Amino acid sequence: MTLTGDRRVSLLMTALWAVAPGSIVLSMVYSEALFCALAIWALIALVEQRWLTAAGLTILAGTVRSSAMALIAAVTVAALLALIRAARARPHTAAWWRPVAALLLAPLGLLGYWGYVAWAVHRPGGWFLLERRVHNGFDWGHGILLALKGTIIEGRTAFVALTLLVIAAAVMLAACSLTERMPVYLHVFTLVIVLTALATGPYYLGSKPRFLLPAMLLGLPLARLLAPARTWALVPLVALLAAASTWFSLYLMSVGWAP
Repeated sequence: MTLTGDRRVSLLMTALWAVAPGSIVLSMVYSEALFCALAIWALIALVEQRWLTAAGLTILAGTVRSSAMALIAAVTVAALLALIRAARARPHTAAWWRPVAALLLAPLGLLGYWGYVAWAVHRPGGWFLLERRVHNGFDWGHGILLALKGTIIEGRTAFVALTLLVIAAAVMLAACSLTERMPVYLHVFTLVIVLTALATGPYYLGSKPRFLLPAMLLGLPLARLLAPARTWALVPLVALLAAASTWFSLYLMSVGWAP
């Protein structure tokens, strides 16, 4: 409710996120569940201007996943906007030292994580080296375009087509989320998550629904659209989506398409 301003919309957005494609990994030993918990509370702390709490949660998130880059970007934008307002108002020191502290502290978890990996592999850019070894560097969506071309021209298998449909839905929801009236740093967080999820490759196409899970606010436009509906209609709809999401994930795993 802190982020949306409407209890019903918030509940619907949470329900839609819980049944999103790839959400089955929340019941597995993956880092998404912990990272998403830290990310959402960090964003709530930012909205409430609890700067040190947001910075602390971002530090913790940085030790979990490199997706913390999105949180760091959000904290940076929020802190800079707060400092601009403070410069105009010329308030007491207490009004701006917390945003400065959050700006400086937020990247420490991710930098520490990268530093530990560099130390462990005895290479300055150890984390980036490991990412390249598993073919998970940035290709700016080239792998997705190749998969789309193969699906259209060569008629590739159904699981590739289904994954591409999920990616297309995420792109459309990302575009729709830009129309939502919420702080700009929340938009920054969502867009960075989507960009980093879709611009990595060329492999791990089947993992992209999982990579998109931290972009929880993608469900906000759909939640607002469904909010006026009756509860008796929403409950079966969410149940149907849960069944479809579970089938999608199990189907992908059954054909060797790792989540």
